[in-house]
Amino acid sequence: MQTVQNALGYDAKAGVHVKHHKNKIERIKTYLASIFDISNLEQQETYLLKQFAALPNQWIDYDFLSKLLQKDELSWGDEFSATLETVYEKGFLLKDEPTDSFKMHPVIVEALVHRLGTTLEDVGLLMQTVSSLLQLDQTKDNPIDKFQYIPFGDAILRQIADDSSAETSLLKNNLASAYQDQGEYEKARDLLEQALK
Repeated sequence: MQTVQNALGYDAKAGVHVKHHKNKIERIKTYLASIFDISNLEQQETYLLKQFAALPNQWIDYDFLSKLLQKDELSWGDEFSATLETVYEKGFLLKDEPTDSFKMHPVIVEALVHRLGTTLEDVGLLMQTVSSLLQLDQTKDNPIDKFQYIPFGDAILRQIADDSSAETSLLKNNLASAYQDQGEYEKARDLLEQALK
């Protein structure tokens, strides 16, 4: 799996012939991106794809997903559940029925990420939620409880790595604090240096 993800990262040459494709597949990422047509998606469906591209590769149950994406703040919050199901039915998401959890396969993330063009504006509510979840109140919070949100901060930053807004700096600062509490001092230092810039 890691080999495939690495190959997708730099759009490796494939040189493969397949029966359902008339020509030879030259590059793996380019080919996979062509399979997933996002041109006919509704605005809300595209929005959800951008959110999942900025989430870690783990199962997220519906209730926590609603909280992360601030469903009640969305103008189409009443349609959130139906839109999520539609995106799943179109093959962009995986669903675990017993736990009512969703995730996007990392290969699909890699195939779609450059076509989606995720910006800070797209993931602003998600970033706000994750920053808040990572923020440590020394008077009442247990630092260990914040560790579960580290992958969420990392996933968002992978999508908007070059952003230098105040919101991104706050996320980097809060994520650095969690890393520091976890004993990952180099990661914490790197994030704090980026936040200061």
